[in-house]
Amino acid sequence: MIDKFYKIEPDLSDDRVAYIDDWEFTYWQNKPKGDIIKNPDGTFSVVMEKNFTPLVTQLQNLFKDGKPPESGTYLGEAVLTGKNEPTDCIHGNFINEKQGLVVSNRLLRLLENYKLPEYYIYDLPLIKKRKTYDEYSYLLFNQGDNGINNNVRLLMENSTPVVCVSEKLMKDICNSGIKGCQFTQINTGT
Repeated sequence: MIDKFYKIEPDLSDDRVAYIDDWEFTYWQNKPKGDIIKNPDGTFSVVMEKNFTPLVTQLQNLFKDGKPPESGTYLGEAVLTGKNEPTDCIHGNFINEKQGLVVSNRLLRLLENYKLPEYYIYDLPLIKKRKTYDEYSYLLFNQGDNGINNNVRLLMENSTPVVCVSEKLMKDICNSGIKGCQFTQINTGT
């Protein structure tokens, strides 16, 4: 019998959907000093102190060499773009994007009722204009823990691991009132 698994990803079928477009860091140890200067042509530039490492590079370095930081590590705040309020599953370019999901706490609680591979949780507040949504997390799965009894697995699609859920879990998500998830069947070959 072939197990049915479905790739889970944010539903972007509505062009008004909110998605992660940028990052902010209100807590930043050793924050570098920067100055805004006026250029001779009338434009402005930001000049940072020597040896400045951009925030995105610092964030990528946390996930270097396939070793995720421990659960609870501060990642910053994700800035949303789009006209709609955020749904339960959010799209955004992120480190190890295909091995993880940005989810609401409601979706996270539902997932935790199932057998999951080893995972890490990072609180990820979402910011849209002046409103903050604190009930979101980045959930990262360990690629090395793909037990056959898990309801969530990292399966290969075009040589890239993607997060997939069992048919039972997919049906429970669809029947729970959770919004913003899209599913595509993946053949596991088992």
